[in-house]
Amino acid sequence: MTEEDKELPANWRWRSDRRFDEPAVIFDMDGVISDASHRQRFLDVDPPDWANFNSRAWKDPVIADGVDAVRAAARDHVVVVVTARPLITIDMADSWLERHDVPVDLLVLRPEGDERHSPAVKRDELARLRAAGARIVSAVEDHPGIVKMYEQEGVSVRYVHSGYYDDIGEV
Repeated sequence: MTEEDKELPANWRWRSDRRFDEPAVIFDMDGVISDASHRQRFLDVDPPDWANFNSRAWKDPVIADGVDAVRAAARDHVVVVVTARPLITIDMADSWLERHDVPVDLLVLRPEGDERHSPAVKRDELARLRAAGARIVSAVEDHPGIVKMYEQEGVSVRYVHSGYYDDIGEV
Protein backbone atom coordinates (compact mmCIF):
# COMPACT_ATOMS: atom_id res chain seq x y z
CA MET A 1 0.00 0.00 0.00
CA THR A 2 1.41 3.37 -1.00
CA GLU A 3 1.21 6.57 1.04
CA GLU A 4 -1.27 7.82 -1.56
CA ASP A 5 -3.51 4.79 -0.96
CA LYS A 6 -3.50 5.40 2.80
CA GLU A 7 -5.25 8.72 2.13
CA LEU A 8 -8.05 7.11 0.12
CA PRO A 9 -11.62 7.25 1.33
CA ALA A 10 -12.36 4.09 3.35
CA ASN A 11 -14.93 2.98 0.75
CA TRP A 12 -12.42 3.04 -2.15
CA ARG A 13 -10.09 0.18 -3.08
CA TRP A 14 -7.53 0.37 -5.86
CA ARG A 15 -7.19 -3.01 -7.58
CA SER A 16 -4.40 -2.08 -9.99
CA ASP A 17 -1.43 0.25 -10.31
CA ARG A 18 -3.30 2.50 -12.74
CA ARG A 19 -4.33 5.89 -11.48
CA PHE A 20 -6.11 8.80 -13.10
CA ASP A 21 -3.52 9.42 -15.83
CA GLU A 22 -6.02 8.19 -18.42
CA PRO A 23 -9.71 9.02 -18.89
CA ALA A 24 -12.02 7.00 -16.63
CA VAL A 25 -15.24 5.08 -17.22
CA ILE A 26 -17.68 4.28 -14.41
CA PHE A 27 -19.58 0.99 -14.37
CA ASP A 28 -22.30 -0.04 -11.95
CA MET A 29 -22.00 -3.57 -10.60
CA ASP A 30 -25.45 -5.11 -9.93
CA GLY A 31 -27.47 -5.27 -13.13
CA VAL A 32 -24.57 -4.19 -15.35
CA ILE A 33 -21.72 -6.66 -14.79
CA SER A 34 -23.23 -8.97 -12.15
CA ASP A 35 -26.68 -10.53 -12.34
CA ALA A 36 -28.42 -9.93 -9.02
CA SER A 37 -31.82 -11.19 -10.20
CA HIS A 38 -31.62 -14.26 -7.92
CA ARG A 39 -31.41 -11.86 -4.93
CA GLN A 40 -34.18 -9.43 -5.88
CA ARG A 41 -36.79 -11.39 -3.88
CA PHE A 42 -35.17 -10.10 -0.68
CA LEU A 43 -36.11 -6.57 -1.70
CA ASP A 44 -39.73 -7.45 -2.45
CA VAL A 45 -40.61 -7.57 1.26
CA ASP A 46 -41.36 -4.74 3.66
CA PRO A 47 -38.91 -3.82 5.02
CA PRO A 48 -36.37 -5.04 2.44
CA ASP A 49 -34.07 -7.79 3.72
CA TRP A 50 -30.77 -6.10 2.93
CA ALA A 51 -28.71 -8.56 4.97
CA ASN A 52 -29.78 -11.57 2.89
CA PHE A 53 -29.69 -9.54 -0.33
CA ASN A 54 -26.09 -8.46 0.26
CA SER A 55 -24.79 -11.73 1.72
CA ARG A 56 -25.68 -13.65 -1.45
CA ALA A 57 -23.88 -11.34 -3.91
CA TRP A 58 -20.95 -13.75 -4.19
CA LYS A 59 -23.29 -16.13 -6.08
CA ASP A 60 -24.09 -13.62 -8.83
CA PRO A 61 -23.42 -14.85 -12.35
CA VAL A 62 -21.67 -12.47 -14.72
CA ILE A 63 -23.54 -10.43 -17.28
CA ALA A 64 -21.39 -11.23 -20.31
CA ASP A 65 -22.19 -8.04 -22.26
CA GLY A 66 -21.30 -5.92 -19.24
CA VAL A 67 -18.03 -7.71 -18.56
CA ASP A 68 -17.14 -7.48 -22.26
CA ALA A 69 -17.77 -3.71 -22.08
CA VAL A 70 -15.49 -3.45 -19.02
CA ARG A 71 -12.74 -5.37 -20.81
CA ALA A 72 -13.04 -3.15 -23.88
CA ALA A 73 -12.95 0.03 -21.79
CA ALA A 74 -9.95 -1.20 -19.80
CA ARG A 75 -7.74 -1.08 -22.90
CA ASP A 76 -7.45 2.70 -22.74
CA HIS A 77 -9.45 3.89 -19.73
CA VAL A 78 -9.26 3.61 -15.98
CA VAL A 79 -12.23 1.42 -15.05
CA VAL A 80 -14.07 2.43 -11.89
CA VAL A 81 -16.92 0.39 -10.44
CA VAL A 82 -19.18 2.61 -8.35
CA THR A 83 -21.77 0.46 -6.60
CA ALA A 84 -24.39 1.18 -3.96
CA ARG A 85 -23.42 -2.04 -2.18
CA PRO A 86 -22.49 -1.31 1.45
CA LEU A 87 -18.85 -1.05 2.44
CA ILE A 88 -19.11 -4.22 4.54
CA THR A 89 -19.27 -6.19 1.25
CA ILE A 90 -16.05 -4.78 -0.25
CA ASP A 91 -14.05 -8.01 0.17
CA MET A 92 -16.87 -10.03 -1.41
CA ALA A 93 -17.12 -7.60 -4.34
CA ASP A 94 -13.35 -7.58 -4.82
CA SER A 95 -13.23 -11.38 -4.72
CA TRP A 96 -16.11 -11.64 -7.21
CA LEU A 97 -14.29 -9.34 -9.65
CA GLU A 98 -11.08 -11.36 -9.26
CA ARG A 99 -12.83 -14.71 -9.65
CA HIS A 100 -14.51 -13.58 -12.87
CA ASP A 101 -11.40 -11.80 -14.22
CA VAL A 102 -13.10 -8.41 -14.50
CA PRO A 103 -10.37 -5.77 -14.99
CA VAL A 104 -11.54 -3.07 -12.59
CA ASP A 105 -8.94 -0.55 -11.47
CA LEU A 106 -10.88 1.12 -8.66
CA LEU A 107 -13.77 -0.27 -6.63
CA VAL A 108 -16.01 2.27 -4.86
CA LEU A 109 -18.76 1.15 -2.50
CA ARG A 110 -21.37 2.97 -0.42
CA PRO A 111 -19.67 4.58 2.59
CA GLU A 112 -20.28 2.96 5.96
CA GLY A 113 -23.54 4.11 7.55
CA ASP A 114 -24.75 5.95 4.43
CA GLU A 115 -28.43 5.10 4.01
CA ARG A 116 -29.34 7.75 1.45
CA HIS A 117 -30.90 6.89 -1.90
CA SER A 118 -28.36 5.53 -4.37
CA PRO A 119 -28.44 8.54 -6.75
CA ALA A 120 -27.36 10.84 -3.91
CA VAL A 121 -24.58 8.47 -2.85
CA LYS A 122 -23.29 8.11 -6.40
CA ARG A 123 -23.47 11.87 -7.01
CA ASP A 124 -21.17 12.41 -4.02
CA GLU A 125 -18.79 9.66 -5.18
CA LEU A 126 -18.67 11.24 -8.65
CA ALA A 127 -17.69 14.56 -7.06
CA ARG A 128 -15.00 12.83 -4.96
CA LEU A 129 -13.65 11.03 -8.03
CA ARG A 130 -13.43 14.30 -9.92
CA ALA A 131 -11.75 15.99 -6.95
CA ALA A 132 -9.18 13.15 -6.94
CA GLY A 133 -8.33 13.94 -10.57
CA ALA A 134 -10.52 11.46 -12.44
CA ARG A 135 -11.58 12.58 -15.91
CA ILE A 136 -14.87 10.71 -16.13
CA VAL A 137 -15.80 10.36 -19.80
CA SER A 138 -18.76 8.00 -19.48
CA ALA A 139 -20.78 5.73 -17.23
CA VAL A 140 -22.80 2.53 -17.66
CA GLU A 141 -25.77 2.22 -15.29
CA ASP A 142 -29.07 0.34 -14.88
CA HIS A 143 -30.83 2.61 -12.35
CA PRO A 144 -32.86 5.27 -14.21
CA GLY A 145 -32.49 7.77 -11.37
CA ILE A 146 -28.71 7.41 -11.44
CA VAL A 147 -28.71 7.69 -15.25
CA LYS A 148 -30.55 11.00 -14.83
CA MET A 149 -28.06 12.15 -12.18
CA TYR A 150 -25.07 11.39 -14.42
CA GLU A 151 -26.72 13.30 -17.28
CA GLN A 152 -27.30 16.26 -14.94
CA GLU A 153 -23.61 16.11 -13.99
CA GLY A 154 -22.51 16.20 -17.63
CA VAL A 155 -21.43 12.56 -17.87
CA SER A 156 -22.25 10.64 -21.05
CA VAL A 157 -24.15 7.61 -19.80
CA ARG A 158 -25.31 4.34 -21.33
CA TYR A 159 -28.47 2.91 -19.80
CA VAL A 160 -28.66 -0.87 -19.40
CA HIS A 161 -32.11 -2.27 -18.65
CA SER A 162 -31.70 -4.81 -15.84
CA GLY A 163 -35.38 -5.19 -15.03
CA TYR A 164 -34.74 -4.25 -11.39
CA TYR A 165 -36.38 -0.80 -11.54
CA ASP A 166 -39.88 0.36 -12.52
CA ASP A 167 -39.46 4.12 -12.22
CA ILE A 168 -36.79 6.79 -12.40
CA GLY A 169 -36.28 6.89 -8.64
CA GLU A 170 -35.19 9.92 -6.68
CA VAL A 171 -32.38 12.19 -7.74
